[in-house]
Amino acid sequence: MNGNFGFVASCLPWVFLKENLNRLGITKLYVSTSELAKAYEMLRISSNKIELEVLPSNKIEQFITLINLFKIAKQKSNKVIFFHEACWLIFDIGFYIIKPNGEFYPQVYKTCFYRRKDIDDPKRIDTYLLKLIIYKSCSALSKINISPSFDIFFLPKDNNKNSNVRFTATLACKHYPRTKVCYPKDFYSKIEINKSKVKKDRVLVLTGTDICTNKELKYLMEYVVDYLLKTSIKVSLKGHPSSENINIYNSEKCELLDKSIAMETLNTESYSLVIGMGSTLLSRFPKRAICLLKLCKSVSTIDINKKIQHITSLSDEGDCLYPTSKEQLINMIDNRVSWIDESN
Repeated sequence: MNGNFGFVASCLPWVFLKENLNRLGITKLYVSTSELAKAYEMLRISSNKIELEVLPSNKIEQFITLINLFKIAKQKSNKVIFFHEACWLIFDIGFYIIKPNGEFYPQVYKTCFYRRKDIDDPKRIDTYLLKLIIYKSCSALSKINISPSFDIFFLPKDNNKNSNVRFTATLACKHYPRTKVCYPKDFYSKIEINKSKVKKDRVLVLTGTDICTNKELKYLMEYVVDYLLKTSIKVSLKGHPSSENINIYNSEKCELLDKSIAMETLNTESYSLVIGMGSTLLSRFPKRAICLLKLCKSVSTIDINKKIQHITSLSDEGDCLYPTSKEQLINMIDNRVSWIDESN
């Protein structure tokens, strides 16, 4: 098998892969889920240079498959190039056991994850005891070089209630042997556009669930879409490829985009605004993205600010817009093309 092996566990590296496939020498891309495969199918078609394969959904089978792939890569001196920093424990353990040559491209800063000290009550953490046992066991085994050592982080879950954001514990490998860690400056770069092609009457709304309650998200999304439609703006709705999405009552009046398609494959330059709750995609549309997080009442300000910190960490090209009232939101929509006139 010629060429390097690529492994992805999210849509975040889609653009980077498209722009760097030749340089990276990836000839086969392995994805962790079938839902993710749909998002990367367009990359396979457009590049015509890589194969795409979905890893087995059964975790034991997936682990065995990863072990075998790492062995092949090591035997043939191929690199294992990967794009994840948490939530793929069996990948990390398998990589540590076989130790192929690797290149790791982190996608987010770990400073944006919650630490245990950030969470007041451990009862807010799902699967905490299990992950804590795994974390401590791996820490002990790492001292005799049997297991990699991990950091333990906590990620906020969607659709939280009673102002208490719930968390899921996740493990992130501290160090990958025989691996070069690469931090490209423009890894999660903004989506370049031709301002002359932007249409004032087109807005994209992202309907993926977030840390607020689904009830509140549904209310805010319907409020936004109602206002857009009343002002004769054409609305496109886009769901998240691998998570739950909100169904809003006025969706039949909108263009419904296939949620399985990666955003990076869409002709997004024609939209004058992109509106969503807390999607990381918003960071890719500086000055023309409206983030609704500060309008949330169902979760705490601390949790909202932590989520905003995560979004802003992904781009240094300029912040999203963060309305704190409906009046500000309406004003931002009404002035949605003002960024076009600003100097580059």
